[in-house]
Amino acid sequence: MRGDVDMGHARALLPLAGALQVQLAQRVVQKGLSVRETERLVQYALRPPKEQAPPRPDRDVLRLQDELADLLGAQVAIRANQRGAGKVLIEFGDLDQLEGILQRLRH
Repeated sequence: MRGDVDMGHARALLPLAGALQVQLAQRVVQKGLSVRETERLVQYALRPPKEQAPPRPDRDVLRLQDELADLLGAQVAIRANQRGAGKVLIEFGDLDQLEGILQRLRH
């Protein structure tokens, strides 16, 4: 690859880590990118990945969560996956509150 990348391209690639630098240099040569195009490519490569927003809870899950919280008299969280399987988390402050939750579940 020696001689295929000129000084401007090399300067644009400098901020990249070794393996990524080589990978993008190969792409520059293959596609015949200009120095400006190489600079844009490097800027894109250096951008931090976008954080994905957590998925919004399903309305039915929220309704069930509220109903269960009202029924048990405690904070409840339902974590459901796409298929509908999941976990129910019940918060309690002390053993007496847990005993009250268990009494409600028995009836």
